[in-house]
Amino acid sequence: MPPRQKRLLLAVDGSPGASRAVKFVADLLGPLKTYQVLLLHVVRGASKINAEALETDGLIDNGPIFGEATRILTAAGFDRGNIALQTITGALSRAGAIVNMAEEGDWGTIVLGRRGWSSVNDFFMGRVSHKVVYAGRKHTVWIVT
Repeated sequence: MPPRQKRLLLAVDGSPGASRAVKFVADLLGPLKTYQVLLLHVVRGASKINAEALETDGLIDNGPIFGEATRILTAAGFDRGNIALQTITGALSRAGAIVNMAEEGDWGTIVLGRRGWSSVNDFFMGRVSHKVVYAGRKHTVWIVT
């Protein structure tokens, strides 16, 4: 069942789990064409030097993380004007930054992959997704496996 509020925050980091989350949203909601999506990339603990390097590499504007996700969403039917891109650098907590952005921007649904770049086989959910589930109590949270 599609979410009632048509605003989704989709956490992306270039990992296979994030790619599955993007494809899931595209397949499920793309044909409806009315949803707004915020693609959010959070860099934990990046210094000013690292943040400048990210800008130079194009990750903040339209780099490989956002470019592929945007391509998948628009191919599924999302209007490019309904897809916003944002990178947060220097975050103390990825999960905290994701939940704070959802609250500040009134994004009703948070979508993320089960695991990001660190994949420890003993965990059902990754650390970030686990923390988002508990911190994001005011939001609908989709964990895509």
